[in-house]
Amino acid sequence: MSKVALTGTQSAAEARAAIRGASSLVDGHRFAIALWNASELEVSDACLSIGEMPDPTKVAKVAMVKANSGGVDRSVKLLVRRRAYFELVDAPALVNNPDDAW
Repeated sequence: MSKVALTGTQSAAEARAAIRGASSLVDGHRFAIALWNASELEVSDACLSIGEMPDPTKVAKVAMVKANSGGVDRSVKLLVRRRAYFELVDAPALVNNPDDAW
């Protein structure tokens, strides 16, 4: 992704457009997933919701930006790394029911 897109992207469509060489990289494959930095506010809210100190390296946004099949969820997800081995969990699931988060 372009450097500007690493923090300024808000939607899956913006993320797809920000992938460098998008016409060949994205269009030449069956699917593409984009991962980018979350905003400071999102980092703070997500980390505090799981009882951690805010750390920008623990929070990311992710979205499926291209898929060759229909019915794919293209919404932007906020993910939080909880353990040393980079387990990513859906932050809203942690807020609503921490025992069910994977």
